Amino acid sequence: MINVLRSIVLISCFILHGCQSEEFEVNPEPLFLKINGDLNHPETLMDPVNIAIYLKAVERMETYLMIRQNKIECGIKEGSEVNISPEIYNYIIMSYEDINKQVDEGRIKIFFDSNGDLKVSKRVLDNGIIRLKSGDIEVGPDGKIDISNMDPEDIVALFLSLVANPPNDHLGNVIDLENIDWDINMGMASMSGEVYINGKRTVYQINDPCYSNPDPYCTAGYIATNDTDVYGDYAYYTVKNPWQLPLISVQVFE
Repeated sequence: MINVLRSIVLISCFILHGCQSEEFEVNPEPLFLKINGDLNHPETLMDPVNIAIYLKAVERMETYLMIRQNKIECGIKEGSEVNISPEIYNYIIMSYEDINKQVDEGRIKIFFDSNGDLKVSKRVLDNGIIRLKSGDIEVGPDGKIDISNMDPEDIVALFLSLVANPPNDHLGNVIDLENIDWDINMGMASMSGEVYINGKRTVYQINDPCYSNPDPYCTAGYIATNDTDVYGDYAYYTVKNPWQLPLISVQVFE
């Protein structure tokens, strides 16, 4: 939730044509937030405990955000100001830079809603066909894919198709999240599985970072980017939200 102070600072920024971090009165945060592990490795942010810590850090940073000239600007200049580790701070700043890049490319629009929460504009998913082992699933602007009874091979095929062509939409508009048998940890919802495809061990996972949020279409559930990374004997395919938090992952071992 954005505090009233941000609105006052935002007005002064437009009047003075500049905004410095000292214009924000930073509220003290008693709990230091740190995540063990490399945040650039997707496996780190697939852990529910790490997801909870990361989203709490995002919430702290969001309190000091503004949108100026259609770009995100942050009034926090280092993590110590809000009691988060430098690694988390730098990773979140990187996500802001990626959001601004997508704005420049015309892929998304950003705004604050009436509650002061940062939102990413939704685009309607174009009609299309995702080809799976057991047949074709039609995806339309009003349709969601129910994966609760799908074969693991088909779930992997679906996830990889979303990695290859990530829609500019909310995960909850693409996949029916209500019918998934979630594992709940630290308020975070995840579902994972394992299957052998063409003799290769394949691990898949989906996360719903909006599961405990009063808003089921919170910003954390929007699909923003995709990545493919190779680590030794396995490859990691991910779909990430605007904060670079993995929503979907497929790990394929050689």
